[in-house]
Amino acid sequence: MSLVYERKINGPATHAFVIGVGAYPYAKPGASPFGPNTPLPLSNVPDLDSAPVGAKLFCDWVISHADGLPAPLGSVHIALSAPPPAPSSATQYEWKSRFATGSAVDPRGNSIAVSSTDAVSIQKDGTDWSQRLLSVPNQVAIFYICGHGAAVPTRSIVLLSDVAGGPIATKSPWESHIDVQYLAGIMSRQPELQEGYLFVDACQEVITDVVLGQIDSSVGIGDTLRFFPPSLAMTKNKVLLLVPGPMGQLTYDDGKAGGGRFTQVLVEALNGAGARNYSGAGQWGVLLDGLPRAMNILYRLRGWPLDAFNPTPVRSFVSSGPIVRYQTPPEVPFAVMLDPAIAINQADQVCLRDAADNVIAARADRAEQWIGRAQARMDLCYLQATFAKENANYRSQSITRVDLSEMRVDPVLLHRVT
Repeated sequence: MSLVYERKINGPATHAFVIGVGAYPYAKPGASPFGPNTPLPLSNVPDLDSAPVGAKLFCDWVISHADGLPAPLGSVHIALSAPPPAPSSATQYEWKSRFATGSAVDPRGNSIAVSSTDAVSIQKDGTDWSQRLLSVPNQVAIFYICGHGAAVPTRSIVLLSDVAGGPIATKSPWESHIDVQYLAGIMSRQPELQEGYLFVDACQEVITDVVLGQIDSSVGIGDTLRFFPPSLAMTKNKVLLLVPGPMGQLTYDDGKAGGGRFTQVLVEALNGAGARNYSGAGQWGVLLDGLPRAMNILYRLRGWPLDAFNPTPVRSFVSSGPIVRYQTPPEVPFAVMLDPAIAINQADQVCLRDAADNVIAARADRAEQWIGRAQARMDLCYLQATFAKENANYRSQSITRVDLSEMRVDPVLLHRVT
């Protein structure tokens, strides 16, 4: 069992299922029991170091914000696999307390083994996850998966570790997999479910076999794993399914063992960078309608290669509240440029000050665009540049008032000097 977090909640709760598929042992040359019938795309599937790393990062975020979710966190299942010869720690979940909101003490109380990412393990954990969600009305579901994927208009699949083989015989080499579009659809028909959030860090690659399988069952990709019972209830607009981009788009990691880029900016946005003062009264949270845009902005700030990145909601819904709320105002990013831009390198100091003239943040690097972070606030603050040197060609004649109730990156904050 992959239960790494559990607490008793009286009433509706949030239950999360987190999966990081990093190992594909049967989808390698000569390893598949399907032999010459193994589809070319499954003949040499690369393993993913980033998948278990990203899953652990997302799991940290969920547990760190256990009391800020739409319903208090009741449980977290996590399943991991890592490329060989990874150490055992690669597939173990250890509490890191990576976020300021996280407890320094492991909130789980003890260490529980993590499940693998084969069909049998995932089916068992997914069924337990769904039963928890259906046990009480108005529950909230969170689902995250990272692995290799493919997409057609009606299906978005993520491959599990025993694809192209495994100890249990399957009809199709494309089994086992999870069709996240199907999962989102069946969740939207569960009366007990209040809302659901599905995040998928996987390529939306268009593969011929998957496309043909929509037309000819003889070349089909088999069936998805199913966690929820069939339902004749009407589909309700209550499930978000967010993927890295439209059909055909690939995903990338950061090249520094930090996990997938999609996962990193997703967690950064949900951890506060994408927050808004949603009530107008000093209550901060992340709203669904602004999440993809916030992720796009945060991606640009990372300095990664400008590969295609366009987080896309395959399913979305209008929620009355945020996916996560913060007990204290979170830190949000901001970007500052002087006008003219070259003046910033002659400044003795460029800083943000509050209404009491206290320095909130000061520029520390020499880039023409200063990118910083500060705690969100309701009160206005202001930008100031000082040029004390006698040979300076510029003078700061005024201050620029700044609303820092949410990220201020696009457009940048522009402070004019003369």
